[in-house]
This record gives sequence, structure tokens and C-alpha cells, in this order.
Amino acid sequence: MSRFHKITPLDFSEWFVTEEERHTFSPSEWVLPFPWISMFVYTHMKANFCGYNEFDNQQERPKILQIGCAQGGDAVEIAKVLKLPMINGELHVIDWFKGNLTVDKEEEWAFSPNNVDYWKFHLWSEAKKFKVDDIITVFEGDSRQVIHQMKDDYYDMVFIDGGHEYSIAKSDIENGYNKLKRGGVMVLDDLSGDDSFYEKYDLKNAPDKIIESDTYRFEDGSRFHAGVMKVVREFFGDDIIRIRSHDKAYHIKK
Repeated sequence: MSRFHKITPLDFSEWFVTEEERHTFSPSEWVLPFPWISMFVYTHMKANFCGYNEFDNQQERPKILQIGCAQGGDAVEIAKVLKLPMINGELHVIDWFKGNLTVDKEEEWAFSPNNVDYWKFHLWSEAKKFKVDDIITVFEGDSRQVIHQMKDDYYDMVFIDGGHEYSIAKSDIENGYNKLKRGGVMVLDDLSGDDSFYEKYDLKNAPDKIIESDTYRFEDGSRFHAGVMKVVREFFGDDIIRIRSHDKAYHIKK
């Protein structure tokens, strides 16, 4: 059973048990989580686009914009779903591949220009491994600037997974929303913390040291992305559906 412990989350295609392994397989030893984003994208895209390409209407080819991809984990998972023949979509990605500005230097996602080559190599090597590199287009640079290259009202889904600082998240959400079609879905990643925290910690009036940090630790030990929570509450109010077990939420544009 050691094979299951060594597989990385990107090796989605190897998560299924082979016939030879069935007699030794124990579900309790299958320790890796099923990617939430894969299931969410599949459900939405299959419901809206399954079989559309039988009519050869490529104008309606489903498109997803991902803002922030780091080493490409979620990007490759999304692309695998889009590559399914009944969906036949494409993925556009925005990232500068340098990491998050205010993450602790000891953490894997800390900002460093030295990340660029390795992170891009990891993205493309995994994309080629699963044969989805042909449907991924990368727009490299600061999302606050690059986003303006994208068309308005163009994407069926916009996945926000960039910087957690308030100013960056605000730009990504506000500008990303303009790129989303009516009826499209905006997925908000890293919405950590309880709903009550917005009022409890007075995030409306919080100083920059709190909301412009990647993750802020309060005196009572609570630690969450305060900047993300603040902009989500300001922009969407209560018009989101929380996926608490994954620190995610989504909103459908009306």
C-alpha cells in the first residue's frame, strides 16, 4: 500500500485502484484528499457544456480564468476536467511565479524571484505529463496589471487564488468579476476564518498591518486571511456560498 502514500495530489489519474491491488486495498490507507476544485469544475462545466461541441459551436467553448497558480497544482487539475471530450474547454492563468509578498520567508510560498523558473517548470512538466499543456495559456506578470489584457464578460468561471493581502485580493476580485459572464461562477479560495470574524475583529476599520498581511495572528490565537475576508464581505456581502471544509466560497454572477 505504500504506493498510495507516495502519490502527490497532482497524480490524479493514479488514484484509482488497479485490479491487481484490489485484494490488498484498504480505504483507510488511502490518505490523500480528492481535489475539491476538480469536482467543482466538473459539476459546473458538465452541467452547462456537456455535449455542446456536438454542434460544432466553438464560439461557446468553455473558458476558465485562474488568477494565481503558484506551482500549478490546481491549474493542472482544472485543465484535466476541461480536457474531457464532452467539455473541451481551455484555461487561462495569470501569475508572476514569485510567491506571496508577505508570507513568512520560511514558508514554501514565500516571495522570491528565484521561484520563477522552478515554479513554471513544475507547472508545465505536470501539464505535459497529463497531456493538458495544449489547453493552458499563461499570462505572466502582476495580476493587478495583467488582468486588463483579458476580455470583459468572457469567462465561464474565474478562480481567485492570488495574493491574500487586501489590496491584491481587492484588485483580483473586482477586475476578475468584470471578466466573468452573466451566469458564470467566481470561486474564492483561501476564505479562512469564521463568518463572525468580520465583526469580531472589526475588519471594516482594521489597520493595514492586519489586512495587508498574508495571514494575521490575533492576540487570542486566531489566524486567518483577514484581507481576503474583508474584501469578500465588502464586494459580495452575504451573496456567496461557503465551502467551509475547504476554506472556499463561490458566487454566481447575475
